[in-house]
Amino acid sequence: MAKRSHHNIAVAAALLAGLACQLPEAPQDLDEAARRYWRGFDTGAADELSLLSSTVDKQLRLLEADGDLPMGSEAPGGALSVADFNVLGLGPVADTSSTRGLIVASALPCSFEKARAILAAKNQQLLYPELFTAFTRSYTTSVSPALQTTDGRVSWTSLYTVEVPIYGSYTSTLFGDGRTVWGGGITGEPRDPIFLARGYTKFPATGSYRFSQQYHVEVVFPRSATTSFHFFAVWLDMQGVSDTFTFGEVLKRFRRIERRTAELCAASIPVPDTSP
Repeated sequence: MAKRSHHNIAVAAALLAGLACQLPEAPQDLDEAARRYWRGFDTGAADELSLLSSTVDKQLRLLEADGDLPMGSEAPGGALSVADFNVLGLGPVADTSSTRGLIVASALPCSFEKARAILAAKNQQLLYPELFTAFTRSYTTSVSPALQTTDGRVSWTSLYTVEVPIYGSYTSTLFGDGRTVWGGGITGEPRDPIFLARGYTKFPATGSYRFSQQYHVEVVFPRSATTSFHFFAVWLDMQGVSDTFTFGEVLKRFRRIERRTAELCAASIPVPDTSP
């Protein structure tokens, strides 16, 4: 019996070692992490997401120590690739070669639960009054599983209008999903969560301003009981996006959104609405 027990332990150890070897290497930079979050939104296992989260956490802590949060930068990898787009399973309906990527991130002064609720909330126009001139979000699946203490998902459709100074306005439909994965956070422990949100367009916006495509992934994970990190990557195909000045203005806009999110974290009102 003793020999068999030692044999079983050895086999189990070998299997665990083999599984560990199957995990990919940590991403080299935030752009690679963003693309791996995007591609792994549906299929990423907790250990894979934890690897990404721990790497992003280390890089964001370095930026925070240097006073560089909220940060904003162009995604060095450029456009969303065909392989990246194909994970949506929409077919060859878009040419993503004209998209341009950017990344923003910030430290949020609120719990993981509140930060997650802000991302998933229906009342985005109330939360971000300077961002939208109109906004309607409808959950297309039950919202409670994704916002409770079990792994769960929620899907939504957002119809919103934005006024762009000088250029005019546009109205776009953004399809979104949210996913909570326990064990996907920075420690990988079973009670360590991560929340991923993904958004994408299926057709161009309407209006006087040309806005053809948007694809984004954002992540929230706790760093303590009362603070969280938010990481957001987006690839856009829009009027003037190839122009350095216009793209700089877009980047400033997203950094203002990060600062507003931090304000929402610290405030008691308005309350994020995640009712069914």
